[in-house]
Amino acid sequence: MSDTEAQLRARIAELEAQLAAQPVIPALPEEHDGQHIDWRLWEEGIVSLCSNLDTGCTTCGHPGPLMLTFGFALPAVEPRRRSERGRKIRRFRAFRCRACQETTVYDTRHDEYGRQEYEEIAYHPPRTIPAPQEAS
Repeated sequence: MSDTEAQLRARIAELEAQLAAQPVIPALPEEHDGQHIDWRLWEEGIVSLCSNLDTGCTTCGHPGPLMLTFGFALPAVEPRRRSERGRKIRRFRAFRCRACQETTVYDTRHDEYGRQEYEEIAYHPPRTIPAPQEAS
């Protein structure tokens, strides 16, 4: 094997290692209950400095904030009767850790009092092994 070929093989191995280290973003569901979901781009979640809420990943311990995206599903058919016009756009949201890629997808609904309720519809486990927790 020539020096050039050995260098090329070493460079290919280096590039393959870099590619393997790239995070693989889990796929979001394309539809739910027969309705196509149109997803927005991932963006950094909101961090509130005046809150005691944890904005990091509880699985791997990444300080966060988590990545966030929203999805929308239109009613499956055009309303033909006045009684069908009350069907609303369905809203979905997904949270993803940028370190371990753990992803949870929720269907957002409102109860009879107008409060938001979240139903988990998809889950992708973390891609990395969580760091061991210290005993306290």
